[in-house]
Amino acid sequence: MTGGKSLAGTPCGRHHPGVDRQDVEIVDYYTTQFREDLRLAARPQARLERIRTAELLRELLPPPGARVLDVGGGPGEYARDLVRDGYRVRLLDLTPAHVAQAQAGEPPIEAAVADARSLPEADAAFERYAAAGMHVV
Repeated sequence: MTGGKSLAGTPCGRHHPGVDRQDVEIVDYYTTQFREDLRLAARPQARLERIRTAELLRELLPPPGARVLDVGGGPGEYARDLVRDGYRVRLLDLTPAHVAQAQAGEPPIEAAVADARSLPEADAAFERYAAAGMHVV
């Protein structure tokens, strides 16, 4: 797609600030063809994924108040749960529309467009890192 509006109503096309050309297809897919913001509520299996992931995060993360970097966090569903639980979360995602959704939701998430292969964060800036699919490191 070379222009127009995304499913979320945001502009889309071949130029995305901060995104390499090789990633444009990924960004366009998540902007124009797939509703990541609805994925966790769409099917019973996805609802189960959300419940189980929330349980695992509570087991693996340090106590609330810790800083967590959510890499590839999409529109912020898991990050939002962590913020509600008292964590200080920063979300990074390759898709500008996901970052906008994370920032606009309730509670709003501190979020930025970034590539997981080249994180803009300093080492040891966060107590835990959660990457696409919420792998906790």
